[in-house]
Amino acid sequence: KPTFHPLGDFLNPALALLGQGLKKSPIGQKLDFANHPYLCKGLNKMKNMKLIKATEAEIQQFIAQHTAWSVEEDKLHCQYVFNNFIEAFSFMTKVALIAESLNHHPEWFNTYKQVAINLITHEVGGISKRDFELARKIQDITNAKY
Repeated sequence: KPTFHPLGDFLNPALALLGQGLKKSPIGQKLDFANHPYLCKGLNKMKNMKLIKATEAEIQQFIAQHTAWSVEEDKLHCQYVFNNFIEAFSFMTKVALIAESLNHHPEWFNTYKQVAINLITHEVGGISKRDFELARKIQDITNAKY
């Protein structure tokens, strides 16, 4: 039976995912999230995604459909404000697990209850479908809980 953090529901989903991996790993062994039963689904999808820089039209279409996102300094950008630090950190934990599963990591900044996220694919020198995919998953997190 999994044990949950005393801070409650904010961290429980992320800790439950981590706990699944921790049960299978000896203490001190690095966890292999790329082979985690839940997280590896995204990684396999991203491995097969061809890296091509998105066109301006594709970027504008994405922004029109996902109004929380904008473009700043040639990066997809979004900013969230939560009720407190615990909610902000919980959100970042959830995003970190998904980002690791996709092998695509955000540039982000946290100050107390604020989280700013920038997405860019350095391999193509701009925004790609990989950024759109991670942005959609981040948006799903916020739509489900916050």
